[in-house]
Amino acid sequence: MNRQSATRREASTASPQWHESKLAVEIGEHRFLLDDGRIAHTALTCLIEPRVGDRVLVATCADASCYVVHVLARPAGAGHADATLSAPGVERLSIKQRSLELVAAECAALRSLKHVEIVAAAGTLTVSANDLYRTVLQTVVDTMQHYVGHAENYLLDVEQLLRQHGAQVMVTAEKDVKVDADRISMG
Repeated sequence: MNRQSATRREASTASPQWHESKLAVEIGEHRFLLDDGRIAHTALTCLIEPRVGDRVLVATCADASCYVVHVLARPAGAGHADATLSAPGVERLSIKQRSLELVAAECAALRSLKHVEIVAAAGTLTVSANDLYRTVLQTVVDTMQHYVGHAENYLLDVEQLLRQHGAQVMVTAEKDVKVDADRISMG
């Protein structure tokens, strides 16, 4: 019996102690001062980035280190209408799933300071929008086997050189073809 109670005591001191707390001050580097004066690190599993004022679930480990494990509630008010998904101390976050859907009722943004890559190697990439704006500062390269386009009006302004080349080129019009230049060379 003594052996069982000693084992239970060891297990209870080694197990984390859970409690609710409020984040009082952000110290930096994923560390916070809790409302009871202790300092807690953000646990890797706390994917919603905590903020000052949040009610959080804290785990106190056997070595007295404290970790913010979950954000339980965020106070209502200005600046608290959003949440940031983050894995503290990790440089790359990867989501692996057979199917993934991101849905936004009003706005979705994909931003990167350097590179963005969208690949549908064996499938179809579909972009559908009311208006589509594309701004490129340097180069656009399109490589494809077939290109089919349809437009009610198609306007193209080129400041220097427009070159079209093909084994066969056809230009057809229902009514009128107009070629206007200072010089026209054919053949």
